[in-house]
Amino acid sequence: MIKSKAIDLLQILSRKEFRVFGEFIISPLHNKNKRLVLLYDILKEYHPDFESEELTKEIVYTKLFPHTEYKDNVLRKVFSELSAKILDFLAYINFRKNRLNQNKHLVSELNQRNADKYFDEVYKDAEDVLRYPLSSDELLKYKHNLELEKNTSYIKKNKFLLDESLLNESDYLIKFFLVKILRRYTMILNEQIYELNTGFKLSFLDEILNHLKNHSYGDVPVISLYNNLVLLMLNEDDARYPQQVRKMICSNELALDTVDIYNAYFILNNYYRKKNDKGSSV
Repeated sequence: MIKSKAIDLLQILSRKEFRVFGEFIISPLHNKNKRLVLLYDILKEYHPDFESEELTKEIVYTKLFPHTEYKDNVLRKVFSELSAKILDFLAYINFRKNRLNQNKHLVSELNQRNADKYFDEVYKDAEDVLRYPLSSDELLKYKHNLELEKNTSYIKKNKFLLDESLLNESDYLIKFFLVKILRRYTMILNEQIYELNTGFKLSFLDEILNHLKNHSYGDVPVISLYNNLVLLMLNEDDARYPQQVRKMICSNELALDTVDIYNAYFILNNYYRKKNDKGSSV
């Protein structure tokens, strides 16, 4: 078996992905090196294990460069180029499976090209997602990016409008930040309090908690969920917070991402386990 980054990467592709990669590499849009196509054709009969006595550097080289003397550096270069194409392909399939990213990049590209007519048309289609309730950080970031593109378009047309669009752009960014930072801080606090890992410094936590005392984010239940999880861990003797967390999960199950529900139950489990270890009734 040949030891190669390219082969390692090909092994992580499913049979269907491996076949689609073949179509990807044949396309002149993605690859103009015909030798890479030939290398793919040579390797495809050995996928996914690539374990065969016939799969040697010398045999592959002879098929790639018939009637020429074996040169290891030349073969390594071809395999390196194939690795780069596989990485391009992985980025491509990740991009294709995320409709929000496609919308965002298309709107941005039309905006940069001053294609106003088509920008407005595509933006309207992309904006349809704004009808959905706010939940995940990904959706919040997407909404912020759309508002940013709209405002950039206005500025380029000398139509700088002090309207709700500007406020929405900032609002979505703040909500996105709060979800991301609260999720991180929650897991760090869990490590500190329940796993007894010390040394972490949450320098911005007090400011966030003070902010949340005075600002309600009822349209983003995940923010309230993590706020209550943090308060639960910082105030373990206050029975209000575990009750509030359970209530929020039950009443917002459809609006919360699976990972956030899992994190909440994980921390609740640690909270009750610690209570039991101390002999407290729960």
